[in-house]
Amino acid sequence: MDIVGLLLDVGPSMGFTDQDGNSCLEKSKNILSMLVQRKIFSESDDKVCLFTYGSTGTANELASGNNYEHISMERDLRKADWGLCSHIQNTIQATDHEVDFMDALIVTSTYLINQINSINDKKEKKKISEGRRLIMVFSNLDNPVATDVAEMKDIIEGFKDNKIEIHFIGPNLSSAAVEDDNQPGPSTGASNASNGGHSKAKTDNQIKCESIAQEIIQTLDGCAYDFREALAAVSVFENKQKNSTAWSPDLIIGEKLRIPISGYKMVSRESLPSFKKCSARNPDEDITKKFDTFLPDGTNTEVDKEDIIKGYRYGTDLVPFTDDDMANMKFKCDVREFSVIGFTKSSNIKRHYFAGKDTMMIAAKKNNEEAAVALSALCTALKETETVGIVRKVYSARSSPTIGALIPVTDAEVEYLVFIELPFIEDMRELEFPSLAVEPSTSSKSAPSQQQLDAVDSLIDAMDMSAQPEDDDSVVPCKMKNPTLQRLYQVLAARALDDTCHIPELSPMISNIVNSTAYSCRWIDRDQEEFSKLFTLETAAKTAKKNNDNVYKDSGVAPSKVDEKGDGAGFDSTNLRDLNQEEITEIGTIDPARDFDQMLRSPKLAIKAYTGMTERILQFITETVGSSLYEKALRCIKKLRAAAVKSNDQELLEIVNHFFSSMKSLLLNKGPKDFWAELIKEKITPIDKDEASNSDVSAADKNSYLSEIEKVSAPAEPEPMEDADDMLDMI
Repeated sequence: MDIVGLLLDVGPSMGFTDQDGNSCLEKSKNILSMLVQRKIFSESDDKVCLFTYGSTGTANELASGNNYEHISMERDLRKADWGLCSHIQNTIQATDHEVDFMDALIVTSTYLINQINSINDKKEKKKISEGRRLIMVFSNLDNPVATDVAEMKDIIEGFKDNKIEIHFIGPNLSSAAVEDDNQPGPSTGASNASNGGHSKAKTDNQIKCESIAQEIIQTLDGCAYDFREALAAVSVFENKQKNSTAWSPDLIIGEKLRIPISGYKMVSRESLPSFKKCSARNPDEDITKKFDTFLPDGTNTEVDKEDIIKGYRYGTDLVPFTDDDMANMKFKCDVREFSVIGFTKSSNIKRHYFAGKDTMMIAAKKNNEEAAVALSALCTALKETETVGIVRKVYSARSSPTIGALIPVTDAEVEYLVFIELPFIEDMRELEFPSLAVEPSTSSKSAPSQQQLDAVDSLIDAMDMSAQPEDDDSVVPCKMKNPTLQRLYQVLAARALDDTCHIPELSPMISNIVNSTAYSCRWIDRDQEEFSKLFTLETAAKTAKKNNDNVYKDSGVAPSKVDEKGDGAGFDSTNLRDLNQEEITEIGTIDPARDFDQMLRSPKLAIKAYTGMTERILQFITETVGSSLYEKALRCIKKLRAAAVKSNDQELLEIVNHFFSSMKSLLLNKGPKDFWAELIKEKITPIDKDEASNSDVSAADKNSYLSEIEKVSAPAEPEPMEDADDMLDMI
């Protein structure tokens, strides 16, 4: 846990506006706000306080008479929160009071030491002792200095005795500008920015204050950033730092060998923070969820929770499973396990086999020397034989088993195993692609020339990330920030400070993460022109679209009279793969539209295709569970209807129109009536003469199809049963 004192100069010199139109105070406030936001999103335990010097009032524990005037504590020592961020942005303003920054440092450091000494909790005190004591000064150091040299040295020694670090944000601590102004990073006595981003010459006060700051930095091993460097450093948010909890089973090898180990997550994909539902009118109100279930029987009969069970859809049937069934059907392991199944050469474990969502480091159990020796021997043996272990892992008794590889990592300092999950056979996907013919003897046209190969080698060398400077994190994958998380944090911060604001534009820092142009431009200028010459792209000529005549001319089959234009009964989608497929002779349930098209390609199967499609549609309507097959049935009806219109064949039109008549009678007399409502909604009707000249349905009959409601025949009244007296009379 770090104890951080934020010290902000609000004197008149901070109101100076430089060439970019922003004052030093505005830049400091932006950096401070971003710094606080980083601590909020990282859920840091660090405690932060805020002091301003040059303030209108005076509020500090050392103020007495004229001593330590215009130094105010804006926020006491506690965890960072949105209140502090809002206070920095909206409350703090520049003033006309000048204060010696050394006095402000004394006030801030004294407050921090007193707060630390007042803590009685042993755990918290231990955390603080393990952390840093840091004061960050935000100023251009254009202040008068009243402290003499001897006193100043004693003050600095006091900082050192109390283990206080001091960082300066804003000043340029170099008397001369450095040649390269674009290199990022802190300065340790000589800043790399020209005049801290200021356009005016340094004042005598700045020169004197910067000299003192340099001595403080050198004595306390501090550092200094100009405003530009500091803003770049805090412009990306940090997510919560998570400690990996040890998983401590035994590594089992055979029947007798057990090595006590501890596993720690090394790499795990960070998920987005979860959102919780809240009231739009009053976010502080608790929202409760209530789920009700109703039957689709027209009257919306409510179903009790006790009467609901889960079901597995098998074809058109639902196989029910109770909660007890669901619990008993799960695969259960008695205990957690980490056992070696066997060993194999590392070359057998391909990189694309690496599965799972995290990587685990396997080390010997803490304070177990025998386990450390045994694991070290195993690591060394695996390394020397270029072998990996294949293990079965069961994280807990409630977990499903997984398999993975144990890969040894050995160097001069550490030895451990890395567990990476491997796929089961069900997880593998068999993909087949035609191989590229690169042999000149078989396909000289596709074989690359030596000049092209050299150009590719040059491209790879130019984009080699390992050859970049060590301090350039922009091209190191493991140091790149996740732009999705960064964008979420940016929007959350904006809404937390102002819940009525619009979603902000993408920040430049996040845009740089997403945009790879900044990196690729290093080789584009040099190699792009050569690449364009060696790997030319040409617009491929459009392949002539096959119609019925030329397809069937090649295949020896006469074209059907059903269609030569459209998709419903058409043949324009025919390709070599379709011609080589086994002939389809009936409409299936999986893809009836495709089967319908395939059958229409054979003239002798046209009538069978139409009748088969009508039967399949009626099956979808009558055998559906709820309305699950309605959408497929509607697609098939539209397909059937479109094909008949385009064919304009009298016999086929009669089949379709007769189907419409039969379907209407079925739906209105026996149901399901909700599918009839779907037909009305989609306005699906028989085919009249206006659509197809050979149809025998008039326009009037078509228009009245959906408006007419057939009278449901009333069931015959049962004959009255004879009562007992009548029966006696008959006897």
